[in-house]
Amino acid sequence: MSDNDVANLETEGGEQKISRAEDWNQKIAEIRQFASQHQRWPSTTAEDEAEKKLAQWWSRQKYYFKKHEDGQKSPGINAARADIIRSLIDSFEAYERDGIWDTRYALVLKQIKDHNKLWSYKTENKEEEKVLRWWNQQKTFYRKFRKGDRSGGMTDERAEKVENVLRTLGQSIIPKATS
Repeated sequence: MSDNDVANLETEGGEQKISRAEDWNQKIAEIRQFASQHQRWPSTTAEDEAEKKLAQWWSRQKYYFKKHEDGQKSPGINAARADIIRSLIDSFEAYERDGIWDTRYALVLKQIKDHNKLWSYKTENKEEEKVLRWWNQQKTFYRKFRKGDRSGGMTDERAEKVENVLRTLGQSIIPKATS
């Protein structure tokens, strides 16, 4: 039975049952609408149950999408769905990890260029506070990365960007670990 055939079935209550394909398309539309409205992806840690469920679904889709892209088994993801997911991710690139990292890095860089220092730890601005916490995490990941620990998403490119900021602030950098 195809997904379209399932759409024509009725449940015991007499309600029209939608197909898996229609459900998937509806959820993609909800993700697109959420991202446009909230300027972020839905969160798996949200207090709102509807947002949390949508985020969990989206997280699964991206997980299987990455498997599909790597040529691995990816239940529910075919070439057409992969194209839709890729397009959605491309449309909201700033909400992906790399986009978030780049955006926060740009904020740190701008603050330093404009004021020759970062914000005060006593800042009342929640976004500044969030970026400061993020920056401190990046410095920790950087130190670990230079000692050979590949955790925290630190890459050679990101480590060089962290070093750029540290140099600008007159702080010390850590030499690359030799293998």
